Amino acid sequence: MKWAIIGIIAVIVLGGAGYAIYTLTSAPEDAQAWWDEKKLDNFETLANRELEDYETKISEHKKTLQQLKVQRILWAGDEKLGDSNFREQKDTGFWTLYGYQKQQEYRNGQGEALANAYKAAASAGDAVIDADTGELDGETLISVELPTRDGGSSTRDIKATDVLALLNTEIENDLIEIEANIGRVEQMVDQYDKSIVAWEQQIQAEEDGLKELRKQVKSIAAEIKLQKAKEDLAELNKTINGESDDSELGKMIRNFEDRKTKFKAEELVAADEGKKGGGSISLSDLDKPTTAKAPKKSRFLK
Repeated sequence: MKWAIIGIIAVIVLGGAGYAIYTLTSAPEDAQAWWDEKKLDNFETLANRELEDYETKISEHKKTLQQLKVQRILWAGDEKLGDSNFREQKDTGFWTLYGYQKQQEYRNGQGEALANAYKAAASAGDAVIDADTGELDGETLISVELPTRDGGSSTRDIKATDVLALLNTEIENDLIEIEANIGRVEQMVDQYDKSIVAWEQQIQAEEDGLKELRKQVKSIAAEIKLQKAKEDLAELNKTINGESDDSELGKMIRNFEDRKTKFKAEELVAADEGKKGGGSISLSDLDKPTTAKAPKKSRFLK
């Protein structure tokens, strides 16, 4: 019975490895030596060592989260990036979402200002209309208050032909390209947002779980000390064998093992396998940044 107890204790302290060591011993003296070296009070040290491995894994997950946040900035952009928002990013091939949105706002403002000025000039009583085209004479100077990228405006006198060229070609082409690409970039930003939220929740759950595991280790260690103080090895033997369901120590150890298994299987493994974050979109899922020819007539003149 004594050697059975020692073997069972080895299982609790070191899991399968401890049991293997016990079963490979050739004599009771070997088991006694094992007992002297790996006393039951080593449970807390060994359990905490395992929990430190979990803590290391959580630290790795925090680094992953930080990397996701950095990558999101490259896609989302912001005012602090300045003109970098309006250049193709080295790692993505796209402008930032902020850049596309600001350029779209800027071009729409220009288009509306040019179109309104052109229509006003064409409907004026002294307007000169080209007999062949029915359009405002190309040499007509039109005064236009154009918005600037910084939110201000500037007044320019532009020939009617140049106004049409800006509307029908330059601005229209730019808007078509923006509209073709902005949705793709929005998808990426959305996926990064989902992944970041999921990882934040994941890490919080891991930290909460680890905190509970540490509490359980303390409680189990205290109960083991109590059992040792009572020298109640018979009760301890029943506990570890699961023969005494009412034993407080038995419940504590089983609960600790169950929680530890759940912690590894459902939280750490789930994160490692990338099951958090609602999926992801890679660059290979996106088309190249798009350019397209504008229609013959600007949307602002229809």
